[in-house]
Amino acid sequence: MTTATQATGGTAAGKKRATKPEVEVQVFASAVQKDGPEGEPHVRADEMSGPEKQMLCIIVKESDPLPYPLKPLKMAYGPDEQVYDIPEEAKAAVFGEVWPFHGCPALDDLRFDLHEQRLFKFREAQVIRHNGRNLIVSPYYAHSGGMTVDFMPPEVAESEDRACVLTTKE
Repeated sequence: MTTATQATGGTAAGKKRATKPEVEVQVFASAVQKDGPEGEPHVRADEMSGPEKQMLCIIVKESDPLPYPLKPLKMAYGPDEQVYDIPEEAKAAVFGEVWPFHGCPALDDLRFDLHEQRLFKFREAQVIRHNGRNLIVSPYYAHSGGMTVDFMPPEVAESEDRACVLTTKE
């Protein structure tokens, strides 16, 4: 399960003042039921990772497209996506720019994809163009929908509570 909370501040006199919202995302990993055909995760949704996309569209502001070609990404279900073809030598800079939380992983860092229940090297991640935004997704995204809010370090994934908190950069 993935949840996001937003909080805004007010003044001591009780009058609301315009403040930048702070966004904290709490990620809790639980065993994924693989009761679909051939032991695949059973998903009932019209679009891959709908709740995660909604959260990320709150956190990530609309931005210009990246200067790399887009190619179609065939999804296991729902509409196809557009994924950037980013050269290996540009990935560290691009991921650092697009990663929406404090502490972007290094390219050789391992991450655990909650949806796929598998580890991957961060360099294997991809960037999609969705709803006017550039979003980092798991290398297994087309199959099971893992996005940045679904990534966790392997030591957290192996812990008993399997929970971590991600704080936005801005």
